[in-house]
Amino acid sequence: MHLVIEPADFARLSAGTRDEILRLLEGGGDKPAPRSAAGNGATAAPSARKGFRWRAPHELNPRLVKRLLRGIDEATEKRLKLFARNDGRVTAKKLLAVTGDKDWKSLSVFEGQITRRLRHLVGDDNRMVSFMMWDYDSEKWDARHEALVDGVYYVSPATTKALKAHFGVK
Repeated sequence: MHLVIEPADFARLSAGTRDEILRLLEGGGDKPAPRSAAGNGATAAPSARKGFRWRAPHELNPRLVKRLLRGIDEATEKRLKLFARNDGRVTAKKLLAVTGDKDWKSLSVFEGQITRRLRHLVGDDNRMVSFMMWDYDSEKWDARHEALVDGVYYVSPATTKALKAHFGVK
């Protein structure tokens, strides 16, 4: 069965009715749906209720790491091992060296693939979750400050710990 309520129609409902509909769709518990911080009567977005954060790498546990790594290619596995061996921080040059690439776009492909896979596993429909982030303070530029030479990608401490456990790194 499909139930469709257009946003404009949903907005015309009373706050109590919106809460009741969301509560019933979420499993029917007695607890009302959380309200947004905006105070405008709207309910919080589904991913906000899951605790996803912008601009911070998602914290993976060992179970999620195992699911994330299931079926990945060899180059991705090698790159993730680098995070485990280097306390969650790896330079772009080291990540490129895994495949011998010189073009930084290949790192965008790697980061995009692993992040999309993670978003699917955790149910992030709003695209807030990121596997890794870029450390802007670690950027190294050429002498004329025209081209980026190197920098550091990092994952969360929890993800580092889970990767170390998965790969058997002390």
